[in-house]
Amino acid sequence: MKQRSVMLLSIALLASMAYGVFHIKHRVKELTKDAIALNRQIATDKEAIHVLEAEWAYLVQPLRIKMLAQQYMDLDVVKVSQVKKGQEVMALAFANAQELPMDHDASIIRPLPKPVLASALVYE
Repeated sequence: MKQRSVMLLSIALLASMAYGVFHIKHRVKELTKDAIALNRQIATDKEAIHVLEAEWAYLVQPLRIKMLAQQYMDLDVVKVSQVKKGQEVMALAFANAQELPMDHDASIIRPLPKPVLASALVYE
């Protein structure tokens, strides 16, 4: 009787080990497929990053930005007569500030005066 129970226990242990090996093998295959898919996605993302970096390098070329600024912006060199002191800038800012009534009409809205650039300030 004891020999029979040992034999049944051995068969059960062998069957559970076979199932465990089969399960682990199946799980490894799934994880390998996932790893391959992730590596493909990483390669695709790296290629996209490379393309975006090349595009960014083109877009931020100083000569290109200078050409676009000249084409689309009406900028000139700052003249000495345009440089103001801090107090003068504040006085201009408050003098040009206009408040609209709460029931304002859109037809009375005027364009804002040209801003005074902070880079044009002379510090005392």
